[in-house]
Amino acid sequence: MRQDHVWLGVILLVACALPAVAQQSSEVIVPPMVNFSGTMADVNGRPLTGLVGVTFNLYKDQQGGAPLWMETQNVQADRTGHYSVMLGSTTSHGLPADLFASGEARWLGVQVQGQEEQPRVMLLSVPYALKAGDAQTLGGLLPSAFVLAGPPTNNAAAAMGASKASSATPLTSHDVTTTGGTVSTIPLFSTGTNIQNSIVTQSGTTAVNVGGNLNLHAQGRFEIGGKLFAYGSYANNNAFVGFAGNATTTAIDNTASGFQALQANTTGNFNTATGQTALLSNTTGGANTAIGAGALYHNVTGSSNTADGFNALTNNAASDNNAFGYEALASNTNGSANDAFGYQALFSSSGSYNDAFGYQALYSNTTGLFNIGNGFNALYSNTSGSLNTAMGAGALFSNTTATDNTAIGNSALYFNTSSQNTANGSVALYSNTTGANNTASGYSALYSNTTGADNVATGFNALYSNTTGNSNTAVGILALFSNTTGTGLTCIGSRCTASNGVSNATAIGANAVVEQSNSLVLGGTGSYAVKVGIGTTVPSNILTIGRGTGHPVSDSWETYSSRRWKANIHPLQNALSKVQQLRGVSYDLKDSGKHEIGVIAEEVGQVVPEVVSYEDNGNDARGVDYSRLTALLIEAVKQQQKQITAQQRLIRKQQRQISGLGRTLGVLETSLHAGQEMKASLMASK
Repeated sequence: MRQDHVWLGVILLVACALPAVAQQSSEVIVPPMVNFSGTMADVNGRPLTGLVGVTFNLYKDQQGGAPLWMETQNVQADRTGHYSVMLGSTTSHGLPADLFASGEARWLGVQVQGQEEQPRVMLLSVPYALKAGDAQTLGGLLPSAFVLAGPPTNNAAAAMGASKASSATPLTSHDVTTTGGTVSTIPLFSTGTNIQNSIVTQSGTTAVNVGGNLNLHAQGRFEIGGKLFAYGSYANNNAFVGFAGNATTTAIDNTASGFQALQANTTGNFNTATGQTALLSNTTGGANTAIGAGALYHNVTGSSNTADGFNALTNNAASDNNAFGYEALASNTNGSANDAFGYQALFSSSGSYNDAFGYQALYSNTTGLFNIGNGFNALYSNTSGSLNTAMGAGALFSNTTATDNTAIGNSALYFNTSSQNTANGSVALYSNTTGANNTASGYSALYSNTTGADNVATGFNALYSNTTGNSNTAVGILALFSNTTGTGLTCIGSRCTASNGVSNATAIGANAVVEQSNSLVLGGTGSYAVKVGIGTTVPSNILTIGRGTGHPVSDSWETYSSRRWKANIHPLQNALSKVQQLRGVSYDLKDSGKHEIGVIAEEVGQVVPEVVSYEDNGNDARGVDYSRLTALLIEAVKQQQKQITAQQRLIRKQQRQISGLGRTLGVLETSLHAGQEMKASLMASK
């Protein structure tokens, strides 16, 4: 509500009516109240309608300081947010007249339930007429209460005229005569020279009576119609006003204001009751505070309770409860250590250690323990469920007996009836009924889940469609959005998902998709594809292991090589020549000093550039694909083998030729030997 929306129409209800009231035979004083009108809006500026809790505070100053007076009412606003209330209407005494006794300005602060107090506005001058109205009373009684009724006369009009005349002009001295009076009756001057009986009598030294209706006792008691209206004990620090308390109590430090407030109290100490029948039945309970009609009405022995609001804690018989709001904790009997703030908060409860903040929060709770409900209808249906926390309108609304649930957000876990679920976000786990051990964080996370268990969803609409799937983990906006029954799925990344029917599968990365069971997918496809780095922050390839970080070990490593994905297939030419241009070297790594063998990328790039990768500048060589050198080596070996085969054929031919020559040589040697022998024989014969 903005300050410029606030308008004050302060109407004095009592002071203006005092003259008329004084003429009534009942002599009843109407409680002073002030009419206040204004408008209400929510934090977004939209008008509030219907029944809304509003607290009104009166301050001495425009800013700061404690309120001099406060009152909470349930205000009915129309469709435009306008409302009108009577300040002081919640008690039989209305507004305290001494609020305006000093003549100083009074500032009114208005606080709508669940909002900050609006800027204070100064009351107009009319309420100060309350003080003027007080001036027309004597000890709280109208002047007519102390005026003797004149004797029956046939000339009443003349007597009234004489009375008016005497009030207007001081009379001169006259001798006074009387025909006699009644014992113990205080006399009244009916004329300037005549004394008659008044309606005021005195019983010895103990009491003064007015008209047989008002009694003022010497002991400090004030009766109306034979009933104690105001009395107390300075020694016992007791004060009772408005037909409150009782005269036989031996208790101390009690204060009661309102019809029958603390009426039955006997030995209960340190109690404060304000409002009709507040703490009516209390006898020995101590340190209780009840503000509002019927507040703590049935409490007898319960202690340390605080109830503020109509019928708040009205049936209470236990201790250490706090209830603020219309019928808050109204049905509580034996539950202890409960806190209820708001219209009918914890209305049905008899459980203990519960906290409810908001309109009908934990409304149906009966025996549930250690629950916290904060927000409109939070944990509304809970009866015996314990250790639940609901924060947000309608959070855990349907929960009845389940335990250990946490719901934070509008309608989070709204339909839940099972245990050990955590929902953080508006309508998170909204549809869950019997699914257990689920955790949802984010708007509509696990929204459709009904019986699925052991799921974790973090992010807007994460696991939104899951109904019966179990043991799934989704992290990211719309992560696993479409999954309904899949089990054992892990999806980390915005819009990552898995095909229905898949189980025990993982997709990591924005828009990553896994479509078969027992699989792990890193990154998406197409424009969503990623480069994976191990030991590096800037992976250059689909998988990059940082230089010097080690090497992977596996049974095998395959490379896609089917002709299905290839075109323009040709054998490598001059493979042997290229291999002959390469050199294998040994070297020490500069970073670690480790001794290794291999090739030099720059040298290989001059011969086989297809197996060398370069930095982004296109000049500096980075690495060599040793596996692809195999193709070159294969063709080089084949080329070399072809040469070896040709050489082997030539050698075999030459060997055959040599063998033939050997045989011819043998024949020649034999022939030569035979010729030599023949020659020798011829010579010998000569």
